[in-house]
Amino acid sequence: MKKQLWMTAMGLALVATAASSGTVTPVAVTVQVNTNLSGAAIGAMGQARQSANSQEYIGCGIQKSQTTTGSVTSYAFCQARNAAGVSGICSTQDAALMDAIHGIADNSYLSFYWNTSGQCTRIIVSTHSYFIP
Repeated sequence: MKKQLWMTAMGLALVATAASSGTVTPVAVTVQVNTNLSGAAIGAMGQARQSANSQEYIGCGIQKSQTTTGSVTSYAFCQARNAAGVSGICSTQDAALMDAIHGIADNSYLSFYWNTSGQCTRIIVSTHSYFIP
């Protein structure tokens, strides 16, 4: 019986070791604001959350509101701040760009781009096991 418990414990230890290994790709938040105020931000959700500083964040959100006529309007935004405190934000009402936001998860890599008016022009979401959740 002791031998069986020992072998079971060893098997669980090996499984736990295997489960904690694998490729990890940390992607810190990077924000670039151009002189014309267009820009881009990239980063991994988990990496931002687990950063050693209190500055980094990245993410997007969607707000839906019912108008007085009963129709629903949608508005989305993405925002990020790097370790140095440089931030970027954009907004959109484009349905296709808002669809990309629905794919964001804890282990997602996110990049977004904005024009000189602060409108989101591109949103990229990539969810893989190698991004830290």
